Amino acid sequence: MEKIELKDKLSFNTEDLTAPNIVIENIVSQINGETDGMVFGSVEKYEGAVESYVSPSILDLGFIKTETKVDIQESLGKIGDEVHKYEFFLNTPVYEQYQYRVCFIEYGTANYPVKVIVEQSIADEINKSGYNSKYVYLCRNRSELENLIINVIYSKKVISVIQELINIYQIHKDKKDIV
Repeated sequence: MEKIELKDKLSFNTEDLTAPNIVIENIVSQINGETDGMVFGSVEKYEGAVESYVSPSILDLGFIKTETKVDIQESLGKIGDEVHKYEFFLNTPVYEQYQYRVCFIEYGTANYPVKVIVEQSIADEINKSGYNSKYVYLCRNRSELENLIINVIYSKKVISVIQELINIYQIHKDKKDIV
């Protein structure tokens, strides 16, 4: 029997595998301090779809299908993998119904890679390309995720949204005190 030698193909280095939502929370929590408490960056669990999809339509053709093809490939691969989905949005504490959703994140049990789905106009800007550029990013580790989120926050679009939220805060802060 041939001996299996995997050690030279695997990495046993200790890598920072902090959950992506925690990494983003740590970064966006600084927005509160930078805006004197007028704007918050929040990362919350999300239950819906995080990517565009086509919903299948159901047709009633009036007959019963008696054969079902079973593809064994559907039974192979990852089993028991958890899917974690979050949204990162900006808002102001005095007008909570207004939020700006910046991106979705989705990752599995191993935390990385993490899929980040960025709002289109932000993606266009950080990709330095025109209209409808790539907006789905795959970050293989914490460092790539941090770099992406920081680029997103420093984008002109996000800066303008933060400014808009500061303006909304200033308009509504007195109304919030009365309520």
